[in-house]
Amino acid sequence: MKNHLHIKNISKFITHLLYITALLISLLIIASYNLSEEHFRYLMLTSVALAGCALLTIIGVMCRCYINTSAPLGLNNIPTDQNILEEIIDNIPTVLFGKDVANGYTYNIMNKAGEDFFGFTREEMIGKDDFDFFNEQEALFFRNTDVGVVASNKIVDVPCEQVTTKDGTMLVHTRKVPIYNKKGEPIILLGIVEDITERRSNEIELQKYQAELQEMVNDRTKKLIVAVKKAEELNRLKSEFLATMSHEIRTPMNGILGMTELILGARPTEQVENYAKTVINSGETLLRIIDDILDFSKIEAGKLKIEALPVDLLEIADDVAALYSVKARDKAIELVVHYKPGTEQFVIIDPVRIRQILGNLISNAIKFTDKGYVELVIEGVEDPLTPENHTKIKFSVKDTGIGMDDDAKSIIFEKFLQADNSTTRKYGGTGLGLSICQSLVEMMNGNIDVQTNVNEGSTFSFELTVEINKNEIVTQAARPILKNIRVLVVDDLPTICDLVQEQLMMAGMRCDTAPSGEIALQMMHRAYHENDPYKIAVLDYLMPEINGEMLACSINDHVYLRDTCLIMLTAAGNPVADDKFVKKGFSAYIAKPIKNQAFVDVISIIWDQYSAGNKNKLIRVNVRNYLKGEKDEERLSLSNLNILVAEDNLVNQVFIKEILEDMEAHCTIVSNGQEAINAVAEGGYDLIIMDCLMPVMDGYEATRHICHMKANGETRMYMPIIALTANAMDGDRQKCLDAGMDDYAAKPLRKQELMGILKKWGLGKEVSMEEKKDLNETKISDEIKSNNAEIPKKNSLLDKEAMENARSILKDKYPEMVDIFIKNSWERLEEIDKSFESTETEILKRAAHTLKSTSRQMGAMRLGHLAERLEKCAKEGDTNDVPNKLEELKICLSATGREYKKAQSN
Repeated sequence: MKNHLHIKNISKFITHLLYITALLISLLIIASYNLSEEHFRYLMLTSVALAGCALLTIIGVMCRCYINTSAPLGLNNIPTDQNILEEIIDNIPTVLFGKDVANGYTYNIMNKAGEDFFGFTREEMIGKDDFDFFNEQEALFFRNTDVGVVASNKIVDVPCEQVTTKDGTMLVHTRKVPIYNKKGEPIILLGIVEDITERRSNEIELQKYQAELQEMVNDRTKKLIVAVKKAEELNRLKSEFLATMSHEIRTPMNGILGMTELILGARPTEQVENYAKTVINSGETLLRIIDDILDFSKIEAGKLKIEALPVDLLEIADDVAALYSVKARDKAIELVVHYKPGTEQFVIIDPVRIRQILGNLISNAIKFTDKGYVELVIEGVEDPLTPENHTKIKFSVKDTGIGMDDDAKSIIFEKFLQADNSTTRKYGGTGLGLSICQSLVEMMNGNIDVQTNVNEGSTFSFELTVEINKNEIVTQAARPILKNIRVLVVDDLPTICDLVQEQLMMAGMRCDTAPSGEIALQMMHRAYHENDPYKIAVLDYLMPEINGEMLACSINDHVYLRDTCLIMLTAAGNPVADDKFVKKGFSAYIAKPIKNQAFVDVISIIWDQYSAGNKNKLIRVNVRNYLKGEKDEERLSLSNLNILVAEDNLVNQVFIKEILEDMEAHCTIVSNGQEAINAVAEGGYDLIIMDCLMPVMDGYEATRHICHMKANGETRMYMPIIALTANAMDGDRQKCLDAGMDDYAAKPLRKQELMGILKKWGLGKEVSMEEKKDLNETKISDEIKSNNAEIPKKNSLLDKEAMENARSILKDKYPEMVDIFIKNSWERLEEIDKSFESTETEILKRAAHTLKSTSRQMGAMRLGHLAERLEKCAKEGDTNDVPNKLEELKICLSATGREYKKAQSN
């Protein structure tokens, strides 16, 4: 023990001990996330023990170093008693041994921990080598390792080796380092041994567990991949099923609604009209259910998109209310739209989805309200966090219906659930409407909420932050005729009173309200005696005790109140206004729901006419026509256009043909894609309406063939193909465009939608106001074809059958239309005369064609035939005989006018 330790090797040994200690502590931290509590406790105790061992070893080696190198380290005062060092080494809690290199690697150092581990006493091991204690294989391995350590002159770490002790075979972690004397000769091989048997066993178990876990993960991953593929396949099949279901339902619905519209367009009897409207309402209800299911599917699949378009929000609110006004009237409840002053009107929003949300909420409110009112309130909300050029708008739908308890409220937005889910529930529906509304509002970054109590009604509300459309502003026209006019509004519902009062006061009127007929009479008497009488009284029809009709009679019983202009404001199941209301004192009638954009204007028109002396007849103002203005008169003419319709459903064929022929188009019908290709090959068309799903060859394949024909110059290039499909799933439009179709229309096809598509593609022309009066909106089928029509007899100026057909369609407008027809016919003849003098053949041909068409529509067959002959001359460029034919036309027109007068007098 008097040999010197080499400082360099001691420092390396200490460094390695510290490194190994830090490594084990790091492993402890990492392993703590995956090991069981028992394994974690074991690893922690091992690390602590090793750390203590390392510390004690450092102290022991340093002491030995200091003892043998006292002067250089300045530790002369440290005792050199051999027992101190031995005590330190002996109390290190890990195995520490030394081997005498010069004496064949025999043991010369062994501490107490070594005795306990190997099972031999210190006296038994000192002076002996490994071959005396271990089997030959182990001993040879140890000797070779020892020789290698000395030869390398560095610390050697043996992570795991096997040692057979008296207690059995152990696994140990060994570190060995050579110790040199001052001459640089190796004298001692110092080693420490750590028993890692249990730890290795735990590691093996952990590895096994990890392997099993990895196998489980791999197995579950495989199953998950299979499940995902299966789910994707099921989702695809579901989408296909919904698309097919949509097509199968919408196809017959297209025929049902389309033919019903034709029935209504033919001006049927009142009874038939009611039946037809019932069919349309039922059909549209069914379509809404289908749309709910499809929207739900799109939302679930994440394929429903929100658009941002410029809209007039006030117009949307009025339109939605008008759509559900019939339902409200049928239940005798009020439907009110309150668009609060100051609320932005022109905004950027998805008009389809906002209509859907409001329509659903209003429809539900009407469904669950048996008396009272339903009110749509739209108002601006002040919010300092609202971005620039944006506004926050609150939408609320209030009702006085049955309300809900807390249990019903908690599930009201759940899918497929309703407040009453019993099999005998009173109210129908899918239970999807409110869930879809919630999803749509959330997609627009809003939240929907409900405030409700049983038998106290409900209020559904949501707020949206929307962009302001700076390109449009509200321009409120001045109405000086109403300024300072005093008006009294009588209605038992405060909501109606507040709304009407608000609108009239904004128009400059002085407006008071009364909740009943009795109070209204008192207020009118008092106002008269104060020399400030009410000039106008707006009376609700349905009021308790004294209704609007009774109140009007009471007002007219007083001579000094009779000059008041009485306006009936009503909706819910009231009689239609007619001249008998004049006898009861009314001057005008306005139907609810009150149109925000028209109400004050209509009041001003009524007051203007009343002030002009029209007091003894009912002043009629068509609010619908007033709002739409010229839009109602729009009509598209497809004259001289050839349109091919590929549709396999017979009813749909008839409906589409009626629409197109009503716009004067020549229509060819085929029943499948192959027939469409054949028709195109025979001659080009101006437009093709192509159903997507047909027998023999579907519309997609037929379209691809036709596009190929276009590319090869086999048919005309400009020939738009409009897809007609009952599918309504996301992606159907793109599928049509990919096939080569130019546009897309969903069934059931409506006339206005088709007109919009035709205008978009530049087909047809809007008929002028003069031509509108000539042709009217309803076309009488021209049964006399220009190529094979027989020349009428000289005295057959009018065709009775054609006249009766026109009269049945035009009804009370027929006499007026006859006069307009005669007048415009003279204008056409004058136009023909001028065009002939100026050699404008195209104008001549067009005027003759118009005269031919309108004459046959009105039953003036002789005149139509002469106009046809003139048109033919213009087409062929033979205008020499035009003066003679024109003179003949003038004589025929004069005689035709006389014949019309005779027919009307009879």
